[in-house]
Amino acid sequence: MSGAVDAIFVFPPPALTSLAWPYPAPHHLSTFAKARGFRADVLDLNREAAHAYLDSPQFAARRARAHATIERLGERLGERLGEHHGEHHGEQVGEHVGGRASLDEDPRASYRRAVFDAMRGDYFASADGRQALLDGSRETDFEWLLSEVFLYQGRDLAAPTLAQLRASLAAGVGADLLAIIGPLLQRAVVDPRPRLVGFSIPFSAQLLPALLIARALAEQLPDTHLCFGGPVVSLLDQRFVEGLLGFEFLDSVVINEGERVVCQMLERLRVDEREMAGIDNVVHRGPAGVELRRSPRSAALRLRKEDHFRYELPADQRESTVLSVLHSKGCYWGKCTFCDYINLSDDPRYRPRSSDDVADDLAYFRDRGFRQFDLITDALPPRHAAELGAALGERGIEDISIWCYAYIDERFTLEVLRTMIRSAKWALTIGMESANDRLLDYIAKGYRRADIERFFATVRELDAGDRLQLVVNVIIDIPTTTLAEAEEVLAFCSRYTDVVSYFNVSYFTLTSSSEMGREPARFGLTILYDRSPTSDNDSASHQQVNTVAFTAAGGFGTEDRARLTRGYGQLNDEIRRRRQLGGWYGRILAGDVPASARVRFHPREAYEVHPLPASVGRGCLLWIRGQASAKQVSEGFAAIYAALAGRELSLTELDAALAELVDDSVDALGVVQQCCRAGLVASVEGSVDTAIFLGPNEEPHPRA
Repeated sequence: MSGAVDAIFVFPPPALTSLAWPYPAPHHLSTFAKARGFRADVLDLNREAAHAYLDSPQFAARRARAHATIERLGERLGERLGEHHGEHHGEQVGEHVGGRASLDEDPRASYRRAVFDAMRGDYFASADGRQALLDGSRETDFEWLLSEVFLYQGRDLAAPTLAQLRASLAAGVGADLLAIIGPLLQRAVVDPRPRLVGFSIPFSAQLLPALLIARALAEQLPDTHLCFGGPVVSLLDQRFVEGLLGFEFLDSVVINEGERVVCQMLERLRVDEREMAGIDNVVHRGPAGVELRRSPRSAALRLRKEDHFRYELPADQRESTVLSVLHSKGCYWGKCTFCDYINLSDDPRYRPRSSDDVADDLAYFRDRGFRQFDLITDALPPRHAAELGAALGERGIEDISIWCYAYIDERFTLEVLRTMIRSAKWALTIGMESANDRLLDYIAKGYRRADIERFFATVRELDAGDRLQLVVNVIIDIPTTTLAEAEEVLAFCSRYTDVVSYFNVSYFTLTSSSEMGREPARFGLTILYDRSPTSDNDSASHQQVNTVAFTAAGGFGTEDRARLTRGYGQLNDEIRRRRQLGGWYGRILAGDVPASARVRFHPREAYEVHPLPASVGRGCLLWIRGQASAKQVSEGFAAIYAALAGRELSLTELDAALAELVDDSVDALGVVQQCCRAGLVASVEGSVDTAIFLGPNEEPHPRA
């Protein structure tokens, strides 16, 4: 078979990350293959499918249903229901947007949700709304966008078992998705007739759509080799990986690093050899059944100077795009007992690129208009951070933002940090996990509470402002944690709200591929039942398909866990009050605002107001577009803000304006406080929000 390209690397939907964050693996695979003489291309279906959906009849129908629901329920709520609920509310709710309404659901809640859906639908139908989505400022609404036809209707499909995948394919799910992306697949994949189509799958929610797309391609490209790879399949139980080849249209699965493996596969496909036996890390069908030969550690990919991992992106992706640049593979610590990231590499040992090579790539992309970068590394060592900062300075770069993971390390000295921030704004996600010495030893973090204190003290002394931001990961319920220990960690964190930009709280997940998952008894864990993806036991569905359910000594109840979570939320609120609007947010809520302070309000285009029937609730639904949030407000407040939108006034001037709009009883400070809470204040005295550059999402995520 001979086509226009040798390989097309596909990133399937749905990926619950920003559309402005291109997933790097398909681009890296394509670049690697091109450097070795193959013709390769990339199809970001996650992004392109979102484009196609916004132009589709399905999206138009979704908007129409929302507006029809508003009209129907608005009339009935206003004229018939009053305060009486009646016995036919289910009929009145009827065809709620997305089919999510239940027969006994309160029609008032259905009405509010329909209004919200209609507002979002109308906004995304506009040019400004689409651009906001593609710029990455609409992550919450992106999940809403995926919910109807992108097969993300619930946790079961977000973490499917093989049985669920088989049942879904047999039931014919995904017809809308395939109808929307069909013309795109024809143009981008079928017409070029590639020898290989590789699916890069970092999230388990992508498994079902990837299988649906692969089955559709197999019908039109019977001679094309279809292959799955990526973090999800690399971390799966081997029984699951072998089970994937039970889908006859799928030819192979690549585990761990795919660059060299894909090139070896393409060498064979070039001479029409479809047998993949003898290629390391390829799960394939052989004479005796499914076969896999794992590569030896010595065969791990070395990162060469000529492998720049540079690639081109659509012209509309520039300053808003967060671009991933490869720094290293493996982890320089690599001993955390709960972590399975190191299993994504053929060799878990730390393998960095040179700082000059990384700086050259950053300079290359910066010259093409990119300003925000994700440095791909499991943990950036202090020496390499200083070297990279110096290399960027030598290239005259000082206006970029870099996000990456880092480790609590005493070698992050003031000198190192100063070298870093001279050339870039940095956002470091610190995998602290705990500040209790016993728990730190239990998960083998390699540092103690005193080390964390010294690190935070160094950052406090640096006083770098927005040139250095810390996002600190905390696992509330590490196995064996007592309530007293959990409260101790929360109290510790409360001392550093001036240092930390955000506390990212998560609950412990045991994975079968981690050290704790492989040897649970050594850590005092008792496995409850088989949660391997080959099992039909669906009672412990989770967002990772290799999750294992367990019990352990210690622990605390769900109420205490919720209380602790709220405690970290309060710390983040405190941080936000300190930082938002250059510190003015907290001052405004405290009433500490001089009459001369000038307040600028967002323009009318930044929000929508929808009146609510009296039986739904007093006032209006106010939707703040920039924050993807809705708030119910009084009609009076909505009218006041409509008159203030886009204006810049001191509190004295605002008092005069309010006297003309309503009466002297309306307090200017009170209005500003309400507008602050609603997200309607754009700046105070020229100070705007200090954005926290968190990366693709606020939690650690699998990457190539």
